[in-house]
Amino acid sequence: MPFAGLIEQKLVFISPTEAFFVHLKIAFYAALGVSVPVIIYQAWSFVSPGLLPGEKSQSFRLVISSTIFFIIGAVFCYYLVLPLGLKFLIGYGGDMLIPMLSIGAFIGFCVKLILVFGVVFQLPLIVVFLHSMGLVTIEQLKNFRGYLIVSSFVISAVITPPDVFTQILLALPLMILYETSLLFIRVFKRKKDEKTVESG
Repeated sequence: MPFAGLIEQKLVFISPTEAFFVHLKIAFYAALGVSVPVIIYQAWSFVSPGLLPGEKSQSFRLVISSTIFFIIGAVFCYYLVLPLGLKFLIGYGGDMLIPMLSIGAFIGFCVKLILVFGVVFQLPLIVVFLHSMGLVTIEQLKNFRGYLIVSSFVISAVITPPDVFTQILLALPLMILYETSLLFIRVFKRKKDEKTVESG
């Protein structure tokens, strides 16, 4: 059973059909994950004939980068956030409470959190894209840093379980990813300036 290694105790099911539908959900998620590259390829085959050579190159790099960042976010969540978060949440009950986790709720919790982290790790691409379109400047992004810190904890409080530990585990990567996006912008800007000087 996927995710079973994240906790020590056995999971339970509280309705006759829950275990059956959980296996169907897992099969659906697995099939969706395997089919995503095929879906992306089919979408690319449909769109690419109408793009210019430069647009094709940029779009291809965007798709590859987005996929890589999503995988990094999902792996980060599975191997770091989920084990630590579950240990904290389950241990929070103390000795007076016995955890009896439903398999359906547990799988839903894990999948939801993995998807959230996969999407959140797209932040550098979004910031770089906004800058490349001329919608924001590097100075504006620097000035927004303070708001981002507050926004990171607010967003984490909304989309993660109601515990401070998990919220911090999402807020900190958000801030690191934002700083990473600023670094990308500086590198791209420097390369662009060098090409401009060489061509001039």
